[in-house]
Formats: sequence, structure tokens, C-alpha cells
Amino acid sequence: MRGASKRLGGRVSANDEKVFKALRRLLKVHKGATLSQSQIAREAGIPVGSIVASIKRLLEVRRVIQVERGMYQMT
Repeated sequence: MRGASKRLGGRVSANDEKVFKALRRLLKVHKGATLSQSQIAREAGIPVGSIVASIKRLLEVRRVIQVERGMYQMT
């Protein structure tokens, strides 16, 4: 997990790491896709309600961009 923390540019939670890894897995299959919070949560194995905080932190460190409300892509 430490490697992902360094790549994300700072302190991240375990859920942030799960979300980041889920995004990478999903985007290997669906290149360039825009993903919803529910898709990310399902792949990460965490509740949708927990996604919001993780996405916010990933947005802050510019690892994810918001394409439209509730839809995200990796940078």
C-alpha cells in the first residue's frame, strides 16, 4: 500500500487505495471510460457512501477528474 500512497502524492486512507486500484482495474478493461460512483464502489468492494470521501481526496491530488456529476476518469 505504501507505493500507492507515494504515487497519490501524500496521505491516503485504505479506502482511497482500494478506489484507486479499482479505477485502474476497471480502466484496463474499459479504456477511456467514464465510471460512476456505484461502478467504482462495486469494484472496490466498499459501500457507495464511502466512495465520496475517497474520490474527493483523489480529486485533490489530481489522480481523478470529474467529467460530470457523479462520473469520473483517471488523469
